[in-house]
Amino acid sequence: GTVRRLAVLATGGHLPESVAQNAGQAWAFFEGERLAARLAGQADPDVVARPGTLSARKRQECRAAFAAVEALRQAL
Repeated sequence: GTVRRLAVLATGGHLPESVAQNAGQAWAFFEGERLAARLAGQADPDVVARPGTLSARKRQECRAAFAAVEALRQAL
């Protein structure tokens, strides 16, 4: 899956290890959020909630995940 591909890129020297790890964690976070939305019966689990409706902790987690994705984009 995605995390394995990121690990292969890091092992091959194409991507810094920290970027690969953080991107893998971000992917897991977003997949978890998507699954939670689906289990909650949300019509479209791919639609992100409005930031104002999120707790402070959840907003911080989202910021960290998006920062990891941005670091991956820049590295690639």
